[in-house]
Amino acid sequence: MLKRVIGCTNSKQLWEKLHTFFKNRARAKVRKYQSELRNIKKKDTESISEYLLRIKILIDSLDFAGRSVNFQEHINVILGGLPEEYYADVTLINNKSLSTAPCSIEEIEYILLVREVWIEEKKKVQNNNESDVSDPQSLNGNIYSGQQPISSLPLTNSFLQQYPPNAALLAAAAASDSRYSPLAWTSPQYPQPPLPPSYSSISRYSQSNY
Repeated sequence: MLKRVIGCTNSKQLWEKLHTFFKNRARAKVRKYQSELRNIKKKDTESISEYLLRIKILIDSLDFAGRSVNFQEHINVILGGLPEEYYADVTLINNKSLSTAPCSIEEIEYILLVREVWIEEKKKVQNNNESDVSDPQSLNGNIYSGQQPISSLPLTNSFLQQYPPNAALLAAAAASDSRYSPLAWTSPQYPQPPLPPSYSSISRYSQSNY
């Protein structure tokens, strides 16, 4: 700072140089805040409250620098940085803004917080469904109409009546098991296992036990 005022011969020159220096710094900060406000977007890792707080800090900084942001500009910044999941609420708030009773900043925050909770719950349900589908234990019993794994179901008359076999699914299960392939049969490590029952063999078994 001392280097900037070297050469000043009186207090007036000193004041003018200092005033110009800080004025230019303030202008640069204003442009920086305005640019950040125009380009602000909600991050995937931050909550709605954190996103709105970032906007408020920038607006307060501009206000402190003498460049106030009006109410409608504040709303436009909030809505413009929201991801696609919030578009329904963006439309609602925009329509309210055109009415005689627009939403306050607090009301907008409440609407977006409710939407955030809904989005999180929806993601949890989707993740649970995906984990159920990818779990082989949950799919083990789907060859029959019951939910138990095939290996634990007794092959009896009552069982066959309760769980009618599906030939296509049985064939697919046999084809997917490497122990039933010709290479496995010739391997000394694996003795030849019995083939899974086909639909016709199960039907004959069922009829013979009536």
